[in-house]
Amino acid sequence: MKRITSRTIPKLPDSIILYMGQTSECPAEVESFLTGTEIDKYRSIKSRHRALEFITGRWLLQSLMREQGFERGDWQIEYGNSGKPWIKVRQKKVDGSEIPIGIAHTYHAVLAGLSFDTSFGVDIESKDRVAHATLKRRIVRYEPLQKTHEESAIRVWSIKEAALKLCGDGLRLGMDKVEITEWYSWGCRVAMNGRREAVVASCLVEGFWIAVAWYPDSE
Repeated sequence: MKRITSRTIPKLPDSIILYMGQTSECPAEVESFLTGTEIDKYRSIKSRHRALEFITGRWLLQSLMREQGFERGDWQIEYGNSGKPWIKVRQKKVDGSEIPIGIAHTYHAVLAGLSFDTSFGVDIESKDRVAHATLKRRIVRYEPLQKTHEESAIRVWSIKEAALKLCGDGLRLGMDKVEITEWYSWGCRVAMNGRREAVVASCLVEGFWIAVAWYPDSE
């Protein structure tokens, strides 16, 4: 398990707390960090790979919440109408009872995070993931900046997916609706189909592209 901070990803807001873990690190005793409902869901997942991603994400969130002083019985994961997850605190120990969270996974690695005051979206992709020519065209075909076309397609994918998770649409909105409007040394700024502009920190960490998106007025 690795803690991701602004030292790892420049410009990452201190209010966003992230852990990255490998599925192989996750404890086998799932009863120690899953609820009864989550255990049932875990056992119903037919793909072993997907099942490991599921429990690793929950394990990372458990670790994050415990670090903040919450035991597993204090909270539960809920989902909005768009499918965007958040944590509901059963006993009010924080201002408000809804904590924004983010979970992403790729090739045996999982990224999970939370924030008490900043809405955000995250994605993680292996830098070795192969992006076929047709996929890259679909990702960048309407992009106005030449740098976007020159960047790794997987990096651009992770940036756009993090932005889509921020606004709650996931891939349902379509990556062609996310436009990179400005590049920085640490990431970029994006526009999302008439929605609020967002900023995205993007960094290569231990062989994985990690992207974290948030609204600039949250900085």
